[in-house]
Amino acid sequence: MIHSSLKVVATLTATLFLSSAVNAYDQDMNFASEGFAYSQTEHSSIPHALLMTQDGRLVSVGRSIVDNRSGNFTLNITDSEGNTIITTETPVTSKRDVAHKVIELSTGVLLVLGEANAHGAVVAYDSEGNFLEQYTSSSNHTFYRDAIEQTDGKIVVVGYQRFAGVPGFSVIATRFNSDYSVDTTFGDNGLFQDPYRDVDSNWNSLAYAVDLQSDGKIILGTHVNHLTNTMPEFDEYSVIFRLTEAGQLDTTFGESETTPLRIIEDYVIRDLKVGQDDTISSVGKSSTTARAVKVLADGSALDTSFSRDGIADVDSTEGTEGFMAMTLKPRGGILATGYSGNGTVDLLVAHFNKRGKPGRYFGTRAGYKVFDYGETDYGRDLIQNSDGELFVVGNIAHDDYSKDMVLIKFIRSGREGGGCRGKHRHGKWHKKYGRSHGHSSCKKKINMHHHRFRHQNSRKHIDYTFVEMTKEHCMHSDERLEKYDRYTSYTTKRRWPKAHW
Repeated sequence: MIHSSLKVVATLTATLFLSSAVNAYDQDMNFASEGFAYSQTEHSSIPHALLMTQDGRLVSVGRSIVDNRSGNFTLNITDSEGNTIITTETPVTSKRDVAHKVIELSTGVLLVLGEANAHGAVVAYDSEGNFLEQYTSSSNHTFYRDAIEQTDGKIVVVGYQRFAGVPGFSVIATRFNSDYSVDTTFGDNGLFQDPYRDVDSNWNSLAYAVDLQSDGKIILGTHVNHLTNTMPEFDEYSVIFRLTEAGQLDTTFGESETTPLRIIEDYVIRDLKVGQDDTISSVGKSSTTARAVKVLADGSALDTSFSRDGIADVDSTEGTEGFMAMTLKPRGGILATGYSGNGTVDLLVAHFNKRGKPGRYFGTRAGYKVFDYGETDYGRDLIQNSDGELFVVGNIAHDDYSKDMVLIKFIRSGREGGGCRGKHRHGKWHKKYGRSHGHSSCKKKINMHHHRFRHQNSRKHIDYTFVEMTKEHCMHSDERLEKYDRYTSYTTKRRWPKAHW
């Protein structure tokens, strides 16, 4: 009995290991040109954000580098196969113009925001990437980093600004009407400012991300550091604010009414998303690792259902790591991209499941993968479509140190077009107690809604109903089957009760 039990455990372990490799995501080398879709800008370019439009096109924005002191807003649109639709450069000013974010409005307009010669700037394009109009803030030393559209069509923009006589920057949020005029009913005459900015003028507070909770309240992800480095115990940390819809600090959020914010020490936040349950997930870096953090919806504490203490790290042991952006999976979990550095800097992708443990997307138990494409490689932003295909926008510096805005596509390894091929991991048990249902493509797939188990008294024999299925159905079936296999004990599997389905 002891040897038999060990054999079962060994078989299960091997099955899990093999399935991780089969289901792993890797770069799709059939995407665009040998796996890379480069922007067609006149100058070298650095991306900062990625968007997938409602019709499935990919929009990446960033900065084209004219010279060391000047650049343009860059916008690049491709289809899901990496074919370029349009590339355009917009010189908002004749100086240093950098696009940091792009959002698609409910009207179909593409809104790109960033900085133009140290002024906050917003540029509107139509759905085809044609220039419509632009707005530049009157205040100097203003930088826009993220934006979100409210249900009423107004747009909340966050970033940071330097105020007169103060060396550091302060968190700001402003709101635009649908005609891009400033909404003066928001905050203090159209502007929310970090209420703690006057405590010490040497503190920098920088807003990098914004999202909305289900009640319309506004979540800000901000990074704080001390310019003189005279306070090492608080040298680097992040703060999450919540604003009311009117742009006022929400005192019902955070640690207490007197401290209406959530402070996370040793953390530089770079991106933030609100989940379906209003919990707040974010990514960035600590002093030594790439880091993901999850906070309860009311900001009262870190979410201990995520990695037990609300914090999950990636340490590639290859040097300095950091996340630049994230996306949430529909059923929980985080996909993130960034960098891993040790002499050279390499592109990093990672997956955490909804419990904050290393996920299996990239085929390793560590939950992450590092890609070395050249001298300096950064993952800047990422997004996943309904087919499960994962797109990352990054910059790759080649041996000549030129930089390129590039799109990379990840699909399940060995699976044509991101679909499904090969046997499900619980097929080994089927071989012993019934028919194994190996299938070679999405066209031959178990339909979970018509999956029939028929028992015979003499043998535990199983019949399967195979049907023609689309790629989306195929992936949904994969999730259901993997969930069944994970949470069903071996002894129960042998008996195949109907209640499982």
